[in-house]
Amino acid sequence: MSKVILIAPLGFVVFLLVGDLNFDPGKQRAFPDSYAVTKQLADAREKMEVEKKRFQEASAAEGIPKAVVESFEHNFGVMEPNSEASCEFVIKNEGDAPLTLFDGGKTCFCVGFKVKDRIVQPGQSVVAELVWNTKFPSEEYRHGASLRTNDPDQPLLKFRVSGSVLTTLGFDQDVLMFPKIWPGKSQTREMLLFSETCDEFEVVEGVISNPRFDWSIEQVPVEELPLRTKFAYAVSITAPGDLPRGRFEEELTLTVKKPGAEEKGELEKISLSVQGYTAKRLTIFGKELSSEGTVNFGVVTSSTGKVSKMFLRINDEEKKIVLKEAQVSPRYLKVEVEPQNPEKGLYTLTMSIPPYSPPGTFTADTAGKIRLEFDHPRIKELDLQIHAVILPVAQGNL
Repeated sequence: MSKVILIAPLGFVVFLLVGDLNFDPGKQRAFPDSYAVTKQLADAREKMEVEKKRFQEASAAEGIPKAVVESFEHNFGVMEPNSEASCEFVIKNEGDAPLTLFDGGKTCFCVGFKVKDRIVQPGQSVVAELVWNTKFPSEEYRHGASLRTNDPDQPLLKFRVSGSVLTTLGFDQDVLMFPKIWPGKSQTREMLLFSETCDEFEVVEGVISNPRFDWSIEQVPVEELPLRTKFAYAVSITAPGDLPRGRFEEELTLTVKKPGAEEKGELEKISLSVQGYTAKRLTIFGKELSSEGTVNFGVVTSSTGKVSKMFLRINDEEKKIVLKEAQVSPRYLKVEVEPQNPEKGLYTLTMSIPPYSPPGTFTADTAGKIRLEFDHPRIKELDLQIHAVILPVAQGNL
């Protein structure tokens, strides 16, 4: 049997020998002393080890700890923005073994616990101070933090703090909404730009993304200010009545100067989303009509045919409309427009597949088509698709 001998390069062998001789598991690569992260990591590891040891010693003791807390909630009422506050929760150990407390999770970096003694002896109590701040803008404040314990029945104590934070500068609506704008009719909506901390402020500039919208402001009298509001402007926005049909979204941006802004050279910008919907000048509706504008006749027996009635509504200043011409495919489709209440712009649209029409399938690429042309200053035409399956007479009578 032949032998295979593997010969490693001499340099590689020397490298392994030297590396093995010089290896020292006690030496670890560290950041230079100038890097603060090295000391921070070391302190954190040491603290964790101490806490872990204390926890293990407490858990090894005889008996079971029992954490008792009278209240887990605190409502601070109303606070100023960019401020800090705290409250105290009392945790009592009614068990017969030491109760150990560890930091648990928290809902925000703006809240956290300060607990001096993490080991609570049986029959003793400890004060856990919950500290929070209102640096993050939010009208309604609700956050909390938790403490882990070695109580088998309550391994996690969840504490919550809530209240209202005064608004330095804001709108009383997140979005200024125009639900529906009828063609030819402008519409105005109003909201408040207010402050609960400033006795006054000035709007020095305003820009709206669509210049066809008009806007204006007017100071709100003191006696009409909402509760807690110190100063406010009523901001009015008017949307024109000749916007393209469909949904729109614009933005109003105001530049505000608050007291002391001139000395600090600071101006604040605040923006509001303006959204809405412009209705079509001609609306059609009926139970056989889909949102894509397709009239579904379904399965039709040739011997009986089928009639479908729709309703037209004119959403224009000129309510009178006259059908000039109807182009249909297949050619045997019948269409008729009759006034129902012309003063209010209401009409009946009747479409029919006459009895004994030729059989056929009209779906997707083979769908029937109807084009209605009107005598109206702004409404010129309406296009519809027809879906239907027309069965032969004999097959329909089975």
